Amino acid sequence: MGDSERIDRMLNQLREVWVQVPQWRLGQLILNALSAFEQTDTKHLYNVEDDKMEKLLAAMSKVIANRTTGHIRLGDLRPRTD
Repeated sequence: MGDSERIDRMLNQLREVWVQVPQWRLGQLILNALSAFEQTDTKHLYNVEDDKMEKLLAAMSKVIANRTTGHIRLGDLRPRTD
């Protein structure tokens, strides 16, 4: 938790995702990442460790970058099981 370099890493990841979906509010982006990839109650956001959030943001960025339409829905972010 004391890794001060994580701040720049996470802000860069957040920026990478957010510029892909600028219509989303910050809270919406973070909660969407958590609910789409973690399938957990978003009320537990307080307890999500930074390394896990980094992984969620990276996965979200990858999915959004590979989308085929200009409009993105939360369901589009859920990893495919097929």
